[in-house]
Amino acid sequence: MRRLLAAAAVLLAVVTAIAVWPLFPSFENRPSSEVCVGMPGDFPPDSVRRFPEAGVFVVCDGKGIFAVSGKCTHLGCPLQWDEKKDDFRCDCHGSRFDAEGRVIASPAREPLPHYAITYREGVGLVVDTSRASTDPKEWKKEPYYFPLGDER
Repeated sequence: MRRLLAAAAVLLAVVTAIAVWPLFPSFENRPSSEVCVGMPGDFPPDSVRRFPEAGVFVVCDGKGIFAVSGKCTHLGCPLQWDEKKDDFRCDCHGSRFDAEGRVIASPAREPLPHYAITYREGVGLVVDTSRASTDPKEWKKEPYYFPLGDER
């Protein structure tokens, strides 16, 4: 009787896990360079949200959403968003970057990398830190920019 109850308990656990697993898309098999940051509607216009576990900031400029590195291009120190000045600042050596990641105060010389950001049905916005661009000409184009209203 104990074996039957134990087998029933294991079977119930397996069936429950199989039934519940699809409800948690954040557990899908993804490379470590990818991070789910939420749904497009989670980002109000003119907002900046930090994702420290991924080392990125996600910015909504009102027309679209993009992700920039959370590390200063001078020596890799962590950046902070300065809401009053509407820019990123490095407290280590004083570098500053505008809201799009362009250098506005040295010693940094390179802009912040923009990371690929795409929308996946049932998952939401996914930032891929293995795909980056420091070319401002690419920043408003896919995959480095997700236009609002483009939820496929």
